[in-house]
Amino acid sequence: MAKCPSCNQRKAQRPCPALGQSICSLCCGTKRQKEIACEPTCQYLQAGTQYQLAREVKSLVHTTFRSQDDDVFAIPEVAEYASHIERAFVEHLYPDQHIVDMEIHEALGRLYLLQTGKLASLEPRNRCEQVVFQAFADADAACPDLDEELKAKTVLRIMRSVEKATGRALGPRNYLEMIYSQFTGKGKWAHLYE
Repeated sequence: MAKCPSCNQRKAQRPCPALGQSICSLCCGTKRQKEIACEPTCQYLQAGTQYQLAREVKSLVHTTFRSQDDDVFAIPEVAEYASHIERAFVEHLYPDQHIVDMEIHEALGRLYLLQTGKLASLEPRNRCEQVVFQAFADADAACPDLDEELKAKTVLRIMRSVEKATGRALGPRNYLEMIYSQFTGKGKWAHLYE
């Protein structure tokens, strides 16, 4: 196998459309969009961009709400907005036993990227995303006066709820179990909401 033409040290294993030849993964990752003018269709550019955006959102979920004083759910209008969304999750996602909390989390992450202008458009890739995106569209219609920044923070706050709840005693659907109990008074966590 040929050596990477960029560093002349490692094996060239990744096809680089911008250079018209293969380069090593290290050069691809470190020189992407810096020394190499990547083609927008490059699969490694797309994957790397998605990875970095997901890391950025994950970091924001943890840094935006450091204390209870930062919790946007304390604002009545935000709580109402979130209630519309989570009620839709209960009605449309909870009955499907194949949907897990982290699918909701991933859909919320994509929605946040759209809200903040880091994604140009958003098409649902699966039923979960379809429900999540529609839940937010319906909540937007029900709460038209809520500030866009608060809507984006609501997405992050729900993502934090999902992260904090999932994988605990009830496994990968614990967040769904919790909101189901909260909204219906039934379910495994109903006693917490009496």
